[in-house]
Amino acid sequence: MIRTPDLLFSGEAVNKVFSRCMPQILKPLDLLAKDVDFLLIVLRKVTYGDEMELIYTHDCKDAEEHSYVVNLAELIRKSIRINPTSVENIYKETLPNDQIVELRPTTYGNIIKMLQSFDPKRTITPEVEEQNLIETVMSIIESVDGITDQDKISEWLKVIKSKWINQLKGAIEKTSDWGPSFTADKKCKDCKKNIKIEVPANPISFFS
Repeated sequence: MIRTPDLLFSGEAVNKVFSRCMPQILKPLDLLAKDVDFLLIVLRKVTYGDEMELIYTHDCKDAEEHSYVVNLAELIRKSIRINPTSVENIYKETLPNDQIVELRPTTYGNIIKMLQSFDPKRTITPEVEEQNLIETVMSIIESVDGITDQDKISEWLKVIKSKWINQLKGAIEKTSDWGPSFTADKKCKDCKKNIKIEVPANPISFFS
């Protein structure tokens, strides 16, 4: 089920797999996206064991494609817990004009909605890029000075200064500075230097 694109795209794959493997979780799409990532790593580990093989080519001179083994237990061990005492400050950003923007954690359901709204056939123009950015920022804004109306927030995002948008993007990155690690430390089999290999977080790749 986790390898079926249509089920994954609709969120049903995670719903069905979690209900079968972790029935205590009643609404997996309401979990924070990074919590779902963590649980998927654990499911991969208990299903196939500690080791995951990746094919990777380093960017060094004359590098060749090689197989590297990643230890999933190490990825789990390196996961960063969010500090509950700092959540209130992390999810609140004050702009230079003293407007207070309250952010919401990104749930797995939010990720599914963003993927569903993406149209690969749409021509990428500066206007489309701007709209994509606004939709991404909007997806994690809970309120602006207490206003929660999504239409008003959308209009507000279209007229504020670009550097304020960048400030909000920075705030989004701060709220994402926790969760499981998808980076493995390895030694390049060609140049022998220490390298970092990105483990694909895509569930289809992760369970293939």
